[in-house]
Amino acid sequence: MKIGLMRRFVFGCGFAVLSLCLNAEVKWLEKDYDFGLMKEIAGPQRGVSRFVNVGRDTISIFNVRPSCGCTSAEWSDAPIAPGDTSTVAYTYDPEMRPGKFDKSVKVLLSDGTRHSIRITGNVYGTPESLASLYPAEAGELRLSEVALNMGEVKYGRRPLGFVNAYCLATDSIIPTVSSTVAGLSASPSQKKAGPGDLITYTVTFDTQACGEYGPLEGELTFGTPEGEGSIPWKAFVVPDADLLARTAGAKSGVCEIAPEPVDLGVIDMAEGSKPVTAEIKVSNAGKGALEIYRVVPGSDAIALSGLPRTIKPGKSVKVKVTVDPSRLNEGPARIPVTFITSDVRNPLLDMHVSLYAGTPK
Repeated sequence: MKIGLMRRFVFGCGFAVLSLCLNAEVKWLEKDYDFGLMKEIAGPQRGVSRFVNVGRDTISIFNVRPSCGCTSAEWSDAPIAPGDTSTVAYTYDPEMRPGKFDKSVKVLLSDGTRHSIRITGNVYGTPESLASLYPAEAGELRLSEVALNMGEVKYGRRPLGFVNAYCLATDSIIPTVSSTVAGLSASPSQKKAGPGDLITYTVTFDTQACGEYGPLEGELTFGTPEGEGSIPWKAFVVPDADLLARTAGAKSGVCEIAPEPVDLGVIDMAEGSKPVTAEIKVSNAGKGALEIYRVVPGSDAIALSGLPRTIKPGKSVKVKVTVDPSRLNEGPARIPVTFITSDVRNPLLDMHVSLYAGTPK
């Protein structure tokens, strides 16, 4: 918000006026302003920075621009004679912005020079804003995520994830973190945190240290020695087809499954019904060994047995498929079974089990 009449010395008056301002010089009395710890419930807070015209020419403030919409500014564009003092006022709105902030207010003077005021502070959030922005509880911390899903990850990679935490403590605390998964770790951005501080945890998943393929689940536990809380974590590790191709070359294993789909027809779901079994053939049609990293049924009603870890080139194995009727939902189903292998062409190969589950009347 401007106060008074704007005088456009530089951009409205041409080179002649600009040349009169070459000796303009200002001295800021407050170039940085720290609001300190402010309560969100108290509403917008105002600060002021002053500067003195220590040059030989009269100047004015041409424009003021805060770095984001959380801050507004007020200034006067009245002429500032040599030796006079002028001010730039700014107001920070803490609503829904708990935690530390570091913003700037850009000031453009009529002599063409640009100046920057740095404003900082730390907002102690209301219960309402914290519940919205940091919905998970972890002792004296609130977390930005209720779960962390890293999605599909290629084996050999080290993907990163991030969880932000807001410190509720009234004194300094030491943030802690642990995990239940091998290769999964996290580190906080600071060793100590105070009231209203924001902590960023960098979560790293080392797939090689984990050594497993397929869907993985576990927990990350955050907090302090005084209390903690956990959020679920998951990822799906798949082979890196490019790496397999470079390693195996033309001697890659090729996975083939027959029959596809496996049609089991009608399955009796009546209490005490026996498991239903079928047999499939898993073959290696390639010129190199076929590694079977993992088989992932799409339902806990399905189990496979008799599948080795490695199938030699040109060889086949018979695998028993068992379906537990008590774990099925009534009606038709087409359940995938994912084979995770070293097949460069198709490291994730789905076989399907088709059936109709019902109870005789």
